[in-house]
Amino acid sequence: MRGAFLDEMAEASRERVRAAKQTRSESALEAAARESPAPPPLRLDRSGFDLIAEVKLRSPGSGRLGPRAEDVAARVTAYARAGAAAISVLTEPSRFDGSLEHLASAARALAPHAVPAMRKDFLVDPYQVLEARAAGAGGVLVIVRMLSRSAIDALLACARALGLFVLLEAFDARDLELVCELIEAHAGANRLLAGVNCRDLATMQVLPQRLLELAPLLPTGTPRVAESGVATAADARQLVAAGYQLALVGGALMQAEDPQGLAAAVLAAGRAAAKVKICGMTTPEAVSAALEAGVDAIGFVFAESSRRLTPQRAARLAQAARGRVRCVAVTRHPAQAAVDEILKVFSPDLLQTDLSDLARLQLPAGLGLLPVVRDGDDAPATLPGRILFEGPVSGTGVAGDWAAARRLARCTQLVLAGGLNSGNVAAAIGAVQPFGVDVSSGVEVRPGVKSPEQIVSFASAAR
Repeated sequence: MRGAFLDEMAEASRERVRAAKQTRSESALEAAARESPAPPPLRLDRSGFDLIAEVKLRSPGSGRLGPRAEDVAARVTAYARAGAAAISVLTEPSRFDGSLEHLASAARALAPHAVPAMRKDFLVDPYQVLEARAAGAGGVLVIVRMLSRSAIDALLACARALGLFVLLEAFDARDLELVCELIEAHAGANRLLAGVNCRDLATMQVLPQRLLELAPLLPTGTPRVAESGVATAADARQLVAAGYQLALVGGALMQAEDPQGLAAAVLAAGRAAAKVKICGMTTPEAVSAALEAGVDAIGFVFAESSRRLTPQRAARLAQAARGRVRCVAVTRHPAQAAVDEILKVFSPDLLQTDLSDLARLQLPAGLGLLPVVRDGDDAPATLPGRILFEGPVSGTGVAGDWAAARRLARCTQLVLAGGLNSGNVAAAIGAVQPFGVDVSSGVEVRPGVKSPEQIVSFASAAR
């Protein structure tokens, strides 16, 4: 069910389109859109966490958030200076006091900062995507629950033709099923983001817990956006741990005495610490300790090792961690049949295997990958967006070449592994400046058996 609110907003949006077409034909609007200067592209930070800051003068749930005479240009400039990757601008007039003029003003102010504006509205017709592009937007938001599949496809096709990114917004598990289908169908054609809005459409209340509950259902390999319910730096840290790469923050920024300062604080919290992965989970106690320590990912080994698990055993161990940390399937030179079973039974958030393995494996579109580059191997001329760098053999406690790792870390998000422990991880982070760190034998009392105390100590030292 779409709900009365979305039905009401969709009908009002259709009426706006009908009225707009009376004054400007679609062909004339398309010509204007294509002739307008190209908007800045969406660029995501190598740290793995970004902010979409929002201009929203009114909310049905919270009432007025900003004055009608809001200086939109000044506000979005402050957001850009804080480091926002994009600025969401409400253009719906009746319930949010938005307008296309706000979007155009934001786009003009953001152009010198190379930050794109995104139109946020209840889009129902490609005509509105053309309006967004003509106003200078670099992206649009599409509410999947509100539209038929054919209507969504039409909006995505128009956005693709205009070079706009699209944030696909979901409210529940059923919406996310459709989001996953859309991303698979449009993979490579559109720059897509997958978002969860935790607002209850019946009560209009914000329920932040939904962000954590629905995180495991978001597609892998696509930037994940937490919408609503983000108000503090602590919220940002929790979302990063749950696997979100962006937070869309509106009401909290609009009501803050220092919106630029709050935006910067949210970003800093999401990016502050190196990500921590504990590899080689074999017991419920190790999983619990990793969760208590607030790590970002845990690894389950399916290669030859004292830590090797069956997919069934790994799936049982991972149950408590789903939606709280990323669950990684760790392999090396696996057979296709083994990978197929791991994906079917264990359903990892990420697949970790040697970079050289990927060319021969048939993997589903959208699967998150953590390719391994080993110390001593020749790194490819073009690196993936994120790699794990470690010694020749995993899980042996042998350190890699930190100088070589540092050179690679300048070119990609690098997760450093090999010989790390609570005594040297801080020095390793200082020397390499990695995106994250990964430990296995360095937190064990004996091969294959993790020490809960050492897991907590390692995570604390890394941060």
